[in-house]
Amino acid sequence: MNNKSNAGSIFYLEKRKRWVWVGTYNNEQGEKKKKWISALTQKNLREKIEDFTEELKSKTIKPGMKLEVWIEKWLNVVAQPMVSENTFIWYTHILKYIHFTCDIQTDKDHIVQYDFGNEKLNLITPIKVQELLRNLRYFGNKNHKKLAARTVNSFRRVLGMVLKSAMENDLIKSNPVLKVRPFKVPKDSIVVLDCKGIHNFLEIIKQGKYFDQYSNKKFDRERKYYKQEFYALVSLGFASGMRISEICSLKWSDINFDEHYLQVKWVLKTENSYRKITLDSETINKLKEFKEFQNSFQENHQEYFHKENDLVFTSGTGKKLEPNNFREYYWYRMIKKASLPENFRIHCMRHTHATLLLENGVNIKVISKRLGHSTVEFTLKTYAHVIESMEESAASKWEEIMKE
Repeated sequence: MNNKSNAGSIFYLEKRKRWVWVGTYNNEQGEKKKKWISALTQKNLREKIEDFTEELKSKTIKPGMKLEVWIEKWLNVVAQPMVSENTFIWYTHILKYIHFTCDIQTDKDHIVQYDFGNEKLNLITPIKVQELLRNLRYFGNKNHKKLAARTVNSFRRVLGMVLKSAMENDLIKSNPVLKVRPFKVPKDSIVVLDCKGIHNFLEIIKQGKYFDQYSNKKFDRERKYYKQEFYALVSLGFASGMRISEICSLKWSDINFDEHYLQVKWVLKTENSYRKITLDSETINKLKEFKEFQNSFQENHQEYFHKENDLVFTSGTGKKLEPNNFREYYWYRMIKKASLPENFRIHCMRHTHATLLLENGVNIKVISKRLGHSTVEFTLKTYAHVIESMEESAASKWEEIMKE
């Protein structure tokens, strides 16, 4: 007697007086293997076959899916419905680092280019992840730009989320990222500018000298727009202490030009992120000037520029200005042209705002509220070094008071 069952054959083995099932299955590495199962009765044999099938469902990997394919599915199906637009954009940006490429010599005469995105999910091991992170840190991405330890660790964290989801969907048995340690991140010293430094930096941005390397005439229209826009953007960054994600999400309807304040309400990092920030007259005037310029630009380039959602800061075609694009393509060129240190990050405008207010006697609670920090204690901890330097001058201040 011989019949088919569960992609295998069942037959009675007369010599051993047992029913036998012989079939094939894919193991955890996607390799095809042969399996024998036997029992005294057909009923017991079918029960054993069902148990084996259930065991395979819990252990066996669905072979063949590449990491880049799963990432695309994870972004669109898992991440996008659950996170904010800015977070989704950041996930998409940082996961592009899976396409780190390097030349691997397979033998004496053959060199192939390796792309981590082509790795099959079930073949990703902790050592492969560790090698990828090391390469990004010390050899750079596809543009040969070395990544900071903090950036590599952020990539590791998001990749870990991707592979955790793959495990939850029975695509892999375990998450290899959990066995890979992050890089040690040296504590950043807070870099701030003084008033003169701010004015010098803004003047370079106003003149647009960092655009000198762009000789393409097709870019002239966008260069004219960005020159005006980035001057207003950086001026607002220093004057308000806003996060770059908050600045890029700001709408014209959020600004009260008559009462000189704006409201932050689109990117909520903490409970106190939703807040009102008063602005000085000069910054208000810069924003007014840019609004007039933007309206005129839109009117003159209607076939090209289509502004979305009443946004203050946009791309050269009117779409939302993405913080990562601003950072990668323009900010680094700005600070280089201004001869500022490489670690003067966009967030340092926020640090500069808080530091100058502290040094000029503004109450720490007021500063914490402007920054949208979760607690005043967090603000105190962040700017403890400023307060310590102010303490050094307290004695002389007291002496001045007593002389009056």
